[in-house]
Amino acid sequence: MCADLTLSLRIEQEENQIELLIYLAGVFFFFLILYFVIKAAVRNGIVDAQIIKEEYKNANTSENHIKKITCPKCNEEHDIDFSKCPHCNFKYI
Repeated sequence: MCADLTLSLRIEQEENQIELLIYLAGVFFFFLILYFVIKAAVRNGIVDAQIIKEEYKNANTSENHIKKITCPKCNEEHDIDFSKCPHCNFKYI
């Protein structure tokens, strides 16, 4: 009776060890796949970042800059998209 109990405990421990190994292998493969996915995303992200930098450089040509105006009150130059002068608060309209 005691030998049967000891044998069943050993079998249960071996089953638990096998389950643990299967679990750890699953976790390992999950992180391995995650690594390759992130690596590909970073690689593609770097390429996209370089394209964005090139587009930004091309967009900053002289013809695409915001036009500037000079305030009639303080004679300071600023972007035309302000409704009042940012220097002296002179309202245009």
